[in-house]
Formats: sequence, structure tokens, C-alpha cells
Amino acid sequence: MSVRSAFTYADAAQYSLPPLELVGILVPGFFGRGPQNAWGPWARVEVGYLGVFPLFLAAFAIWLRRTRKTIFFGALALGGLLLALGGYAILHGWLFQFAPGFGQLRAPARFVFLFDFGLADDATRHKIKAGLKYAAWFVLLVALTSGALALGILIVGQGQDPALFQRIANAANALAFFILLIALSLALLLVWARNWLSPRVWGGLVIALIAFDLFSLGANVDVGTSDPTLGYQRADIVAFLKTNVGLARIDSRTDVEGLWRPDTGLLHGLQDVYGDNPLVLNSFQAYWDNLDGRDSAAYQLLNVKYALARRGTPLPENFVKAFEGGGGITVWENKTAAPRAWFVTNPPRAENGIDVTGLPYNTAPVVITGYGPNEIVMQVNAPEDGYIILSEVDAPGWRAVVDGQATEITRANNLLRAFAVRAGEHYARMTYEPPLFQFGAILSLVTAALVLLFIFASLWHSKQS
Repeated sequence: MSVRSAFTYADAAQYSLPPLELVGILVPGFFGRGPQNAWGPWARVEVGYLGVFPLFLAAFAIWLRRTRKTIFFGALALGGLLLALGGYAILHGWLFQFAPGFGQLRAPARFVFLFDFGLADDATRHKIKAGLKYAAWFVLLVALTSGALALGILIVGQGQDPALFQRIANAANALAFFILLIALSLALLLVWARNWLSPRVWGGLVIALIAFDLFSLGANVDVGTSDPTLGYQRADIVAFLKTNVGLARIDSRTDVEGLWRPDTGLLHGLQDVYGDNPLVLNSFQAYWDNLDGRDSAAYQLLNVKYALARRGTPLPENFVKAFEGGGGITVWENKTAAPRAWFVTNPPRAENGIDVTGLPYNTAPVVITGYGPNEIVMQVNAPEDGYIILSEVDAPGWRAVVDGQATEITRANNLLRAFAVRAGEHYARMTYEPPLFQFGAILSLVTAALVLLFIFASLWHSKQS
């Protein structure tokens, strides 16, 4: 139904986590931070960093406390990491090929959250005292290796290109900070093992260390050099549109990218003909791709009353300048746009319904008295038998009822919703009920009940023990 149903594996594997970025699990600053210094193998610098101390605890649990829960969450972490690698690991390809619906998911790197969740749970099942003797040797080995690497890359970077040396210096600084965090983590583990502090004080120090770790490294993540909110700050244009657009659409899919954000209309209750929807329906995408321009009859059926364009950009003759807004944006009014609902008689049949191209927009017989995302209410007074046409994209789940009787929805121009009416007055409603909504709701309730049952059973078992 959506364009994602036709995804190729290349589409689904976009934004996979490159294996080289896995160094960020331990040293997230290795490839630099912020827009000026980040230079890693991809534009996203985060790889699910938990912090050094939680990684210590998770490692102790997996290595020394192999209970069923520890193994389960460890396997969950491993599975999440393999899925996050996307096209770099075979598991993602298998699921794309054989798991229904999996191929419609993008950005495999997001599965790193499963990796974090699994390790975070294992970190709560640690055995500090048993693991401390291993940790000391591990820390010594890692610290010596990291220190030698940091010193080595600094020496190699001497006399290099300034930009290259900056990268080398950033990597060395990140390794030095990593060594510091290891030392502080080991100190806290030693304090716990020797019972030198009360659990409350020790817990406060742990929280402080983790906060210091995460906040220090996350201070300059993805901070751009320009203000990303400027595209939303168009109060004059928004005020004009909200005053004049009525129940019609705007079109910002022109050349205003960067001046007007695609979802600005959504924030202000304005309906954008295309918007910024990652789940565009196949039928609409095909219709949009086959438009012959903004002066075509097919475009008029989309109920676009206003189009936004950069100042100086001409639009077809059916558009006239309506408002000169700030930020270099001109608002154009479409004088030939179709209304949101109208009445037609004897439309020619088409392959998948009817064709209303070129038919007059008779709005008198139909009045929309209620409009929402999941329901449209209309009063109809048809002069003869015909069809009510709505400039609304048809999709599975929409239902039409006329005078209390279910009525079949017919597609107009292979995209819009339409339904037949007899001559006379009628009360009509269209409602949206997603095909799998009830099933999903029942499944969610059952899952919630099972989770609560598991929690109560665990508490009861703990009391009995």
C-alpha cells in the first residue's frame, strides 16, 4: 500500500552501521564530535554508547553470571548489534528475505537500541567482587594499548596537513578520555569490593560518573552551524494561509526547501498536498509522478489552493500572486483548484472506477459539516442521481455510509474517494477504521496483561524465596 512495499534491499539497508564505527561503543569521540570535527565513515556519529561503567557491569554479568536471563539479554544485545550492521551482516539480509514486513523498515542502525537495552539489563545483574580480579588485568591491558595508540597517532600526525592533524588530535583526546573513564570505573569497583563506602554514597558516585561520561561526550552531538528552526519561523505566511485557505491544501513541494520546512503546515494545522510523509501511498506517489505540471487537470483535482515558491520563481498562468511573505517566499493562489467535495453526473467509467477529469465542480449539492482525519460528515441534496467526489486519497479502511446504509466507495481517477447517491437529500459519513486496528488493540491488551502477570509472578516468587 505504501511506497515502502516496493523497497529493494538497497533501500532497506540504507543507514546501516559501518563496522568501523563500532569503535564508538567504547570511544565515541574517536571520529570527532560536532559538525566541524566529525569525519567518520557515515554522517551519524552515534553508535549506541552506554558509558564505560555500565559496559564493565554488563561484561561481568555475561562472563561470570550466566543465568537464563543474562544469556537471554546478552543474546538480545548481540542480535540488535547484528541487525544494526544491516547490509554489513547476513542476519539483516535473511530477515529482509524471509520475515514478512521486515523489508519495509529503513535505517537498520536503529536496532542498536536493542543492543543497548540488552546490555543495560545485563549491567543490573553484575558480580563486581568476582569480576574485579579480571577487571584489573583487563583495564591495565586496555589502558596501555589505548595510551600507546594515542601517543602513536599523535607522533604520526606531527607535520601533517592541519585538517588531518586535527582529526588525529581528536582521536588521541578521545582515547585519553576513555583511559580516564576506565580508571574512574575501576576505582569505583574497588571501593565497592572493599566496602569503603555505604551503598547510598557509592550509588550516588556511580550516577555522577555515568552522567559525567554521557553528558561530556554528548555535549556537541549533531549540532549544526545553522538554526534548523528558521524554516518554521514564517508567522506572516502562516497567518495569511490560515485566514484564507479554508478547507483546501497548500503545496510546498516546489523550490522552498530550506526556507519552509516540509512539515511546517502540519505544525500549524495546514494541509500540505505532499508534506513530509515517509509512508506515502503507492497510489498517490504514482499519481504525483505522472502529473503534467501544476496547470494540468490532474493537479487541480488535488484541491491545492495555494503554492509556495521562492521569490522570482514563476508558476503557471492558473496561479496569481497572493502574498509576499518573509524569508524570500511568495504565496501563489491557484484559481482553478478543485473544491474538497463536489457533485457530478454520468462520469465516464475508468479501469478502476470513474474518471472526473474535465467535469464541472458542482459544489451546491454537497456541504461538509464535519471534518477530521478519521471522519467526514456531509449534507447532500442531489438534483439527480450521481456521485459525490471528495478530493481525498482513498485507502483500505475507509467506509462510506449514506442515510445509515453502507455504500461502496468508488475510486475517481484511480486516487480519490467517491460514492454514488440518489436524487434527493441525504446524510453521508465517511469513517476510517484501519483494517488491523482491532487486532492490534487486542494484541496490545493481551501483551500488557502478560507483562503484568510476569511482574506479579516475579514479585511473588521473590517473596517466597
